[in-house]
Amino acid sequence: MKAVAVEDAPAQLLPRARGRGIGTRAQRLPADYLFAHSPVMRLEAETASGDPAEQRVLAKLGFVREGVKRAQLVRSGEWPDVVLRSLLRTGPRPPLGRGTVTAARPLAPA
Repeated sequence: MKAVAVEDAPAQLLPRARGRGIGTRAQRLPADYLFAHSPVMRLEAETASGDPAEQRVLAKLGFVREGVKRAQLVRSGEWPDVVLRSLLRTGPRPPLGRGTVTAARPLAPA
């Protein structure tokens, strides 16, 4: 099998869109697609150690914490650590229920 490289795909939600499952769903879809349509065996995700919300989302999606990369990136003049997680094609993948995303209510204007 050929190795497949995937570039970083950072994402952010506006504060008024948070807490509705949208980010979880948005991160699940590319993983599902890659496993269904490519030979990819492993996906990796890195998050700043000070971002517990993102770490919860990744854990919910089945990404397993593998370790910490110290002083990996620069953000606002600081060098925070980065948490490394991975998801294997053969690993457990919790199902995402239909009720996960509450998209029925529109976002309030900014």
